Amino acid sequence: MKKRWRREETGSLMLDGMIAMLLTIMVLVFLMSIGFLFYQQWTVSLVANDTAARLAQRYPYLTADMTSGYVSEEDVSDIPLMRYFGDSLAVENEERGEVFASLCLSQSSLATPVSQPSISVSVPYDSLGRRHVEVLVTAEYEIPFGGALEYFGLDGTLTYHATGRAPCIDLLDYITTVEAAVDIPNLFSGMSKFESAIESIVGAVRAVADLFG
Repeated sequence: MKKRWRREETGSLMLDGMIAMLLTIMVLVFLMSIGFLFYQQWTVSLVANDTAARLAQRYPYLTADMTSGYVSEEDVSDIPLMRYFGDSLAVENEERGEVFASLCLSQSSLATPVSQPSISVSVPYDSLGRRHVEVLVTAEYEIPFGGALEYFGLDGTLTYHATGRAPCIDLLDYITTVEAAVDIPNLFSGMSKFESAIESIVGAVRAVADLFG
């Protein structure tokens, strides 16, 4: 009887241990899937902010490398003078931003992309000589261990949205704009003085003409 009781007790302990281990594994997988979910959101937000910052720092330097961030003397000398007339500068920077953001997402994401991410780059006008870069990233991913999330009523495939903003740094354009804003009123003030001098001369001539007339 004693041996049979011990044998039955050992089987019960093994069953309890297997149930506890199964529950522990399920909880661990669920926590891992939650971690992957938040990590992917952090990755998309980081890529949007980093793309906006790098693009804003090198916005007028079209030949500068986005990855290393190095701006050479040739990059500075190649800046066109009338770069903000037309859409060529904006279009080229949009292409650079999309390529850089796509590369960063492909290298840093741990989830499986369902489709190609949507990346939009724009440069809104803020005030005189001031702009900012805005990067919008929308990506859909299948989370690792997403099946564990579905058991708890969550979707294993999620769409992430992130927006990155950074002030556009173009010191040459800003200095030129400020100098023009200061010089233009001075130019008109000089013209007004010239006009008043002409009016005084004309008045003197008319006075002399009236005197001898």
